[in-house]
Amino acid sequence: MKEPDRKQLIIDNIDLDQLIPAGHLARGIWAVVQCLPTEGFLKENKSVEGHAGRPRMSPKMLLAIWVYGYSQGIGQARELAEEMKYEPALRWLAGNMMVSFRTLSEFRVAHGEALKETFAELLGLFAEQGLVDLTELTLDGTKIKANASSDTRRREKTLQEHIAKAAEAVKNLEQAEAATEISNRQRAARKRAAEETHERLQLGLRELEEIRKGKTAKEREEARVSLTDPEARLMKDGQGAYGLNYNVQVLTETKNKVVVDVAVTQEGNDQRQLVPAMERLSENEQLPQAIIIDGGYRTAAAIEAADENGVDLIGPPLDTATQQTRNCAQSLKQAGIATEFGPSAFIQIEDGAALQCPAGKRLGLKQTSRDFQQYVSNKSDCAGCPHQPQCSPKGQRYVKVKLDNEAVKAYDKRMREAENQERYKKRGPVAEFPHAWWKDKFGLRQFHVRGKVKVEIEAWWVALTYNIQQWIRLSGAPELAVV
Repeated sequence: MKEPDRKQLIIDNIDLDQLIPAGHLARGIWAVVQCLPTEGFLKENKSVEGHAGRPRMSPKMLLAIWVYGYSQGIGQARELAEEMKYEPALRWLAGNMMVSFRTLSEFRVAHGEALKETFAELLGLFAEQGLVDLTELTLDGTKIKANASSDTRRREKTLQEHIAKAAEAVKNLEQAEAATEISNRQRAARKRAAEETHERLQLGLRELEEIRKGKTAKEREEARVSLTDPEARLMKDGQGAYGLNYNVQVLTETKNKVVVDVAVTQEGNDQRQLVPAMERLSENEQLPQAIIIDGGYRTAAAIEAADENGVDLIGPPLDTATQQTRNCAQSLKQAGIATEFGPSAFIQIEDGAALQCPAGKRLGLKQTSRDFQQYVSNKSDCAGCPHQPQCSPKGQRYVKVKLDNEAVKAYDKRMREAENQERYKKRGPVAEFPHAWWKDKFGLRQFHVRGKVKVEIEAWWVALTYNIQQWIRLSGAPELAVV
């Protein structure tokens, strides 16, 4: 019987170009990367030919390695560096060089603007080949878990205690006598780690104040922030569970489902995300003719902004009557007002300058906003009124009258047309396709980095990886598979 001898040393001849077949994904990724400019990754390069110093790793190589890594569901720098020891495609991409996990980690998060420029260049290649149609886009958000557990959330008192301990640790490491116990290199590393912890906790205090804005006194007292990723927010995900997440906003064109833009927000809902998306597109002179959205984006402000920018907003029709009735009922219940004394019981008089209540008393116009006119009664009129317990239990009655919004009316009318209802049906298959690809094929259900800036950079990495794979699929260029 022949048994394996695993103690022997082997010297083997390897033809690197034969490690992967002609049609391998890594070859396609490498071919696409060769077409993309990477000068932006060299802006802070200190390695100069002809001078002392060590040559740096090629940005094209590192770019291709990370893109291939994400395509295989590898998002940890340590794991990617370990895989490069034996994974054929990574060995081929690196030319059998070993790249440290620190080099990979630093490269991923240090070049956000260069990464966006590369993404834009790839989008330009799509446009040159007629593979994208930027006249019609979809906008949708998806929740991706932060690299932090919900158990790391703490109140202000505990946060202050941690800050004090971190400051004490930094102070101790700054003392000269500490150098006698450990090496200078170790002391410097520990001091750097302590300083980073202290800075992160200080960031936690600032983020805690952001979380507290607009909260009641009790809610402010109960507010918590994560010690490990203070910028993450407690959100409800698509499965109805609460956890620390980031909300990733993705603009996708409807022709071939190519991603056009990516952004990360700390807000748990999508109501205020359409306007920033249009601003980003406007900066790049890429405002589309139409944007398809779901009901989460459908607010009066969003509809008006789209109308002002000349963008057709395609979404579900409005059911304003039902929504207003529900909101009105909730408001009356909270104020302790009987249903029969709702806003419909008040009559406009004096050409809208006042209202008349069921008892015949006058409510004057207090203020006018974009969406409402608010009227208020005189306290003396309410004080002696027999309807006061049901109409104005707090002593004075305020009534809001909703104003007609022409942009909202036009949107509602447009979305009741059969043609636009058919266009709206594209939303699900197009907008949710990249989300499913990222989470199922790339395994990005949780970010591998911490902090909003780094999280957004990782979102761009994943979007670039996705688009490169779509380019290989759509371009129909066989040379991409054999370069």
